Amino acid sequence: MPNMKDDPQARGGLPQKAFANADDQIRERTDRFRQVYANNFRFNLNSWDIGMTFGEITGERDGRAVIEETAKVTMTREMAKVLSIILHNHIEAFEAQYGEIRIPISDEAEAAEEAETIPEVSREEDARAKDDEVPKVKPTPVSKK
Repeated sequence: MPNMKDDPQARGGLPQKAFANADDQIRERTDRFRQVYANNFRFNLNSWDIGMTFGEITGERDGRAVIEETAKVTMTREMAKVLSIILHNHIEAFEAQYGEIRIPISDEAEAAEEAETIPEVSREEDARAKDDEVPKVKPTPVSKK
């Protein structure tokens, strides 16, 4: 994996000072620290921050998934961008070594894939989306190269 400190491209164009050197940090865990497992998450957006609520799908009730929410992390958009770059680089390195990580998809997404389409969020639907509601998507044809 490229070195974030020395490689501007690995940092996604972010300045080197955006990434703290582990040797320059003292990390202490507070009594509020929690380690959780999550197989589900949702985003909460507002004018200033991005929140991610993590949970675990524990079963089904009345035909709907039951999700036990266990933690919420809120951060600035700048920190979310740094997190996305770091996650992207780690996943890219993992896949280069072990192969593609396959994502299980829903029946609706699978049907769209079979029809050679990808979901696209319209601006109107995106604007109407509430704080923790996922906007509806409509299929858009995939361009073939």
